[in-house]
Amino acid sequence: MDNNVRENNESNDWAEEMFEAKSPQEPKAPKRRGGIIRKIVFAVSVVTIVACAIIFAAAMMRSEPEPEPPPPPPERDTAVNFGAFAPLPPVCETFVERDQPGTPLWTERDGYSLERNSHFVGWIRIGDTRVNYPVVQKTEAQYEESGYNWFFYIYRDFDRVFRGPQTPGTIFVDRHTPIINLHRPDNTVLYGHNMRPGTMFAHVARFYAPHYGLDAYITNPTIEFVTIYSDLDDVRNTYKIFAGVYFNTLEEHGEVFDYFRRRDFNSQSQFFDFIGNVMDRSVFFTEVDIKYGDEILTLSTCYFPLGTAVDSRFALFARRVRPGENLAVDTSAAHLNLTPLYFDRWYRVRGGSWQGRGWDTSKVRGFDEWLAENPDWCSTTPQAIVFE
Repeated sequence: MDNNVRENNESNDWAEEMFEAKSPQEPKAPKRRGGIIRKIVFAVSVVTIVACAIIFAAAMMRSEPEPEPPPPPPERDTAVNFGAFAPLPPVCETFVERDQPGTPLWTERDGYSLERNSHFVGWIRIGDTRVNYPVVQKTEAQYEESGYNWFFYIYRDFDRVFRGPQTPGTIFVDRHTPIINLHRPDNTVLYGHNMRPGTMFAHVARFYAPHYGLDAYITNPTIEFVTIYSDLDDVRNTYKIFAGVYFNTLEEHGEVFDYFRRRDFNSQSQFFDFIGNVMDRSVFFTEVDIKYGDEILTLSTCYFPLGTAVDSRFALFARRVRPGENLAVDTSAAHLNLTPLYFDRWYRVRGGSWQGRGWDTSKVRGFDEWLAENPDWCSTTPQAIVFE
């Protein structure tokens, strides 16, 4: 009997094994593992595709032109910008617009035009030098509309295209004195880079006589600055150079004379204070006379005879030819100023001291009389006359 029971049990076991092997409802373990693997592979693939899409989108965003870098802070300038000048609030708020906007007498020169750039206001040229460029101006009102980008043309070409640092930019006029008609401000200030290839205002620095001598002045004693509101052939587009000054921009290097903030003069005192400070600092003297009412042109550029650690500028000053005046300039009597008034850092590095006023004060008509009425005035305190 025991043998029969064992045989029956073995038969049942075999039947169950056959049933389990053939049952479609109970798949084998390997098939269950294959399904899980497929699901895992599918999930990983989806995640990989999404990650690739995110990386591709990020790469596309990075391939767009990078935004323009913010302007340097006003208290720290670099070798290729005017950061110490442009953002400062104006001292002289006395500018009054003369008449309504005028009608341009010409709108194109050498391929540069008002149609191409509505900020086009004129042309600057110094004789046979490389200073021969269009001039633009973005006014105070236009800066307000565009979010006060004080450095707009420092790194932009004539077409307003941002080219980045170490590029020449475009010659531009100080924003506070709009050139909108035939009238010109009492002191028109133009800014330009001192580029190593000798372009833009590099030649302006050549008027620094202690280093380069007087050749630059003797060869080219005048500047031509014509606006779109004046006739191209008007002789009064000529300015006679009378001074060149090396300035510091930071008080840590000595007292700062903010020549670029003197734009309109409301009185003789303001005019003589400005001219006196310029002449005391000028590195050369000329036979050009000056009087109250003359229109001044200032060309400003970077210059670093003490190295870039001392932020500094060189500026050239000229006065507009008066109605009926002879354009000729006698350069034979031009001479170096051996002791111009420098700033403190200069004397600490190079030695020496200011020996007092050494220029012919009679060349500035009325200056001696004004000085007699203001005996306490001294150019070592360049803010002596407050510009309201």
